[in-house]
Amino acid sequence: MASVTGERAWLAEALQDLRSEGSRMAVRDLWGDSNESLVSRAKALPMSLLFRLTLDENELIVLRHSQENLESVRKLALDVPWPEVWAELQATDTRMQGIVSGAMRWRYVLAAMSDNSFPRAAQLCVQRETERRLCVAALAVMRHELHHGSPPKSLDDLVPDFLVAVPLDPMSGTSLLYQRLETGGYRLYSVGEDGVDNGGDNSAGGGGSGWDLVWPRLEAKRSDKADSVTRQ
Repeated sequence: MASVTGERAWLAEALQDLRSEGSRMAVRDLWGDSNESLVSRAKALPMSLLFRLTLDENELIVLRHSQENLESVRKLALDVPWPEVWAELQATDTRMQGIVSGAMRWRYVLAAMSDNSFPRAAQLCVQRETERRLCVAALAVMRHELHHGSPPKSLDDLVPDFLVAVPLDPMSGTSLLYQRLETGGYRLYSVGEDGVDNGGDNSAGGGGSGWDLVWPRLEAKRSDKADSVTRQ
């Protein structure tokens, strides 16, 4: 969230810098530059005029676009599933592209030049947050195993001794998923970016879109050494 909010603040500052640059361009066009020929100034004048005449409109479009993205990302804090948020981000980007690529695109040159990395930034943030929550849950499972000699039957068994509450999966808006295996290990995972529970299938390698994001210790048996440590 902080990175996305920071990007919007940077964008607002960049637009203000452009406004200041526009003022300097106006002065230069009026008085001329001793190092520029009349022909050079005449060629630059149309773009300079377009820049100044459309800056307010471009600024409004860009800031409105970034605000829509920010409002979508804020829904993650309300446990709205990531696929819903991602769909909103994509729809917002499609609307923006329709404006800057339409019949009036000559008016929105500045808006088209803005670097819109909101969707990708949000995607990376939610991926890292999911991994962090998996790590928190896995550490709690390991602590349970050290105290009781085996993994818990469910994540609910970790509350309140090892967790205040079962971590939620940002991808689904519900609890992380957990299975205790007959091998003595466990499977801990997120549903991944598609929001669909594939039973802990991460055969795509790494939990990308369409695959579950699984904690590394998948179907692992405790070694004899680990058993002896547990008994101690």
